[in-house]
Amino acid sequence: MFVDFRALLVWLLAYAVAICGCIILFGVILNSLLIRQSLRHDVHSTTMALAVVPFLLSLLYMVCWFIVLVLWKKIKRRHNRVFECVE
Repeated sequence: MFVDFRALLVWLLAYAVAICGCIILFGVILNSLLIRQSLRHDVHSTTMALAVVPFLLSLLYMVCWFIVLVLWKKIKRRHNRVFECVE
């Protein structure tokens, strides 16, 4: 079984960027809703709850990232072993 470790590393880096993007998006949405609430007082509480969606998505990405990282380390460790047949 051949596993391209560079592809997995690129995937892990891309997911790390996606996690950071989701956290930034959460902050931007929450900040803009709080500013609008303080200025116009027209933001409903369910609208505020929608700001949690990017945060939950980042948590899901973190769980996936951690699972893939653990599996990648396990496969890499197994792949680095050398087996010999001695006759």
